[in-house]
Amino acid sequence: MLTHQMMLMGGGAVSRSFAISPSVSGQSTWDLDSDGPLELDTAGQWTITPDAGFTATVKMWGAGGAAGDGSGKAGGAGGYALETLSLSGATDYQITVGEGGEHQGDVTIGGGGASSNSGGAGGGYSGIFQSTETQGNALLMAGGGGGGGAGGSSNDGGAGGGSSGQDAISGSNKAEGGTQIAGGAGGGNNSGNDGTALAGGTPGQRGGGGGGGYWGGGANKSSSGNSSRGGGGGGSGHTSSGLGTITTGSGTTPANSGDGDRGTAGNAGGGNDAPGSDGKLIIS
Repeated sequence: MLTHQMMLMGGGAVSRSFAISPSVSGQSTWDLDSDGPLELDTAGQWTITPDAGFTATVKMWGAGGAAGDGSGKAGGAGGYALETLSLSGATDYQITVGEGGEHQGDVTIGGGGASSNSGGAGGGYSGIFQSTETQGNALLMAGGGGGGGAGGSSNDGGAGGGSSGQDAISGSNKAEGGTQIAGGAGGGNNSGNDGTALAGGTPGQRGGGGGGGYWGGGANKSSSGNSSRGGGGGGSGHTSSGLGTITTGSGTTPANSGDGDRGTAGNAGGGNDAPGSDGKLIIS
């Protein structure tokens, strides 16, 4: 009897193998039924090309946002997504595993909003796309968490999504999470940048950056010395079929945090200057 991980075609088993670039563990090809699940748990981008069509379960976590400096507040945690996808033979799929937010740094993978001054950068999204990394080609995504604000009067970033990213935690004029139709609005007394398609907003002064996502979270921008140095909003996740499970985290707690496969993926930066953890993607 064939296992649930195989398909029948003409009475035989179809190998669920694909080319992968760059290589993983020294392998440029991967067979799910002989090599086991493919687990990618560091930030990066890969292209896979199936030899023939097959179905596979794909699950992922977005990256966590960074904390602000000084007595700054925590970033938001990553979102979660799960779906069984039908992948076509001889077709390229791009995989992105989001980069954890950095204090006073840029997030180059997954669209997290960069930090400004001493706030935290938003975490990047994780996702799988057909052909190229665009909204229209997104099959499944998990949003990244927003970065935390800096200084003792600051506020935490919101967690990644889910159908919607979480708004920044408390604070006046707080930055909002991305949704399925628009980026999150920027917050703060000087109105931080809104999130955009696949990218979190970039903050000003001591605010936090927005998390990357299908639509990115908004950022916070406050004038020097202002007390509303807020965090960024979380980015949204996405399922193109509407059949996948997409779940939003809660503050510093990643979505589906109790899953034994998660490890530290999506953890928020929880202390002064602490970075967020990278996301994770598993194909099985």
